[in-house]
Amino acid sequence: MGRVTRTITGKVLITGPSGSGKSTLSHFFRERGENAVDGDEVRGLNRCVDLDGRPCRITKDQWRRAEDWQHFWDGPTLERFLARNRNVLLFGASDNMFDLAHLFDRRIFLRASWSVLRTRLSHPNRGNDWGSEPGQREWVRTRAREWPIKARKAGFEFVDATLPPARIFRQICNTRDHIRRGRASGERLPVPA
Repeated sequence: MGRVTRTITGKVLITGPSGSGKSTLSHFFRERGENAVDGDEVRGLNRCVDLDGRPCRITKDQWRRAEDWQHFWDGPTLERFLARNRNVLLFGASDNMFDLAHLFDRRIFLRASWSVLRTRLSHPNRGNDWGSEPGQREWVRTRAREWPIKARKAGFEFVDATLPPARIFRQICNTRDHIRRGRASGERLPVPA
């Protein structure tokens, strides 16, 4: 096997709502020699907090309904992870990711309509069951409506999450020439209602 040359430099956040393809893309990038990490695999990064921001444990019923708690990334854990990884693509999302976005050299948002996300969340071959419950789907729908607005304000690059993984890989690896801030593949996608 030939030597793999990495094309991504710096610390890159690739995010989007559940169903936008983050896990699929992290595997795709990793298979091509990139230091791609699924945020769910970073020890100590993910935590649940109550609506006042205090750490909490959630019940199975709260998990199904997706209410009374938020998913946060631990800032110091993220800083340590990024300090150990000079060139890394972190795939993931959290309710406080926009507060931590300054830690990354590039920030990319995977954009998809609510109908695409809903279809992906209910697909029988989906790798995890998040989004299978009505309360979880509403959680995703709310973030699919709010997060693109926050991402645009924070200067994220937008990529059309409905493109094949190989095309997304090329867009992200081929610098910003193919990705325009606030735009995906040259066209605006509607914000889900």
